[in-house]
Amino acid sequence: MLGQLGKDTFGLLDRRFVMNAFLPTLVLVGSVAILAMVWWNGAATSSRTWDRLTPTAKGLVITGVVLLAGVLANVVAAHTSTLISWYEGHWRSPIGIRVAKAGRRWHRRKLERLDPADPADYDRIHHTYPLPSRPDDVQATRLGNILRNAELYPYDRYGIDAAIVWPRLHPLLPPELTAPLSAAKADLEFQLVVSTLSAAFSVIAGVLALAAGESPGVFLACYWGGGLLAWAAYVGALRSARLYGMRVKVAFDLYRGALLDRLDPSEPDRGEERWRRLALWWYRGLPPDADLLDEDLPAPPAAGTTTARRRLRLPTMPLTGWIALAALCTGLLALTILP
Repeated sequence: MLGQLGKDTFGLLDRRFVMNAFLPTLVLVGSVAILAMVWWNGAATSSRTWDRLTPTAKGLVITGVVLLAGVLANVVAAHTSTLISWYEGHWRSPIGIRVAKAGRRWHRRKLERLDPADPADYDRIHHTYPLPSRPDDVQATRLGNILRNAELYPYDRYGIDAAIVWPRLHPLLPPELTAPLSAAKADLEFQLVVSTLSAAFSVIAGVLALAAGESPGVFLACYWGGGLLAWAAYVGALRSARLYGMRVKVAFDLYRGALLDRLDPSEPDRGEERWRRLALWWYRGLPPDADLLDEDLPAPPAAGTTTARRRLRLPTMPLTGWIALAALCTGLLALTILP
């Protein structure tokens, strides 16, 4: 009966929600609850207490955990876009802005060291960075640069503003492209959710281990183990982002003409000028056949370099390196609190 109930319940839920939000959240809530019960009451006592519960009581406990996980999963699912933006390095707080500047500075220097004439370096630029002529478009994180690379590709090749054109192009894509595109996006979201929840487990379980007076080994296993899993999931998200970006590029390469045909197949102009006029039509309401002044045309993204300032700076490294260093230092510092 319970098996059929679970099957019916999951059948009513969206598969993407279940895989990307509910199950990871359920694992987090369940693992934290079990660890807290074992650390405060002991494994033997907790096991005996659970065995003494009636089936109804056990069902209520399990239902409560599932409901809590469901509520948190809805919060996670509702903020998936915000989560992706956060991992891209779009931080608005004063501290976040400073950290993002440091991340962009590191990636600009890394991009400057890549030689487009070298096949390996060119492959990295083509898939993971804006063009070297666009240093101001470099983002603070690796994920941000990969997605920015895919966003700028249509403009660099065809003069297409991807942010404006993509919602109109996507409905025209055939199933053989939308299916792998959606799968890549779903995998990207899943990896980022796992990374976030793993980081949350690292902090929550670490604090609980300190409060319960657990051994240093238990604390480090939870704190560093959760952090390691968060990093591994982020690395997986980078691979998913590259695949997603490649699918987006293919969509513009193969089907941009389909959008023009749907709008006006008799129009002979299919170059950058028409895409600029269409972008102004959709974004600012200017008719495509209007006489445009120079200030009406959307300016291409700036391709200048940032003026260097003379000041003392710490040796730079990627933000993931600083996060790993912070986790290492805080873990070692916490050992001084443990008995």
